[in-house]
Amino acid sequence: MTCEIPSLTWEQYAAGGPCPGCGRPYRDEEPWESKGTMRFTEEERARYEAEHALFKQHHADCNAMRHSVSGSLTTHCGKCCPPPPMSPSQRETIARLLGRPTPPNELMRWKLRLYCGHVIERTAHYTHKTLHAAFAGSTSCPECGLDPATIIDGEAVGLEEEPPRSRRAGTPATKAKRLQSRRRLSWKPGYANWRRRSLGCGRAETVARSPLTESSGRSEPDQAVGIGDAPLPSPVRRVAAKVGLPRTRGEMSRY
Repeated sequence: MTCEIPSLTWEQYAAGGPCPGCGRPYRDEEPWESKGTMRFTEEERARYEAEHALFKQHHADCNAMRHSVSGSLTTHCGKCCPPPPMSPSQRETIARLLGRPTPPNELMRWKLRLYCGHVIERTAHYTHKTLHAAFAGSTSCPECGLDPATIIDGEAVGLEEEPPRSRRAGTPATKAKRLQSRRRLSWKPGYANWRRRSLGCGRAETVARSPLTESSGRSEPDQAVGIGDAPLPSPVRRVAAKVGLPRTRGEMSRY
């Protein structure tokens, strides 16, 4: 249920104009703080009940919702009283939220043949996959002015602009960080097998069995190809160079 009485303009409302439906003010001279009926003082409860009784007296048969302005106790009927107008800042906020122009890369161009015989071009959002979903069967003809003009046939031509390329590749700085972290992981045991599995190459080959494990029929734990020749961490290599120890994991295991 809506009120058919036109609302005040913002200038009329700011000047203190009364409600055009009931004649009562939108904003009270005495401010009102809504803090819940349980927290009312005796004076506030008496004022609240008086306003409630006055509303019932004027709108007993309306059976509609009620509305009021923040900071005022005067209550208005949703059937008899139009709502107060929106402020310019509220209009700007709503326009900014709902009035965002559709990017050209989301608009699909359609070539349409109309009942009047003209062929025109129109755009619709790319999510409309059918002709009826995009234009609901009719549109206006700019050639002869026929409105509505029934659409006889049509086809999608293409997007107005190509969508922007993905930036998942990253900047040179992120690529360098990714390569550096991969190099740090390259010496860890099992990294080669994990890398091969992630690339779909399967598991790396294992090393040959030793004579002890061949006799028992069991193999040594798998060792990734290339891990044995991977260099040791830098602090370990420096200590190994001073004392004359091997500098790779393979040499260290055979030492």
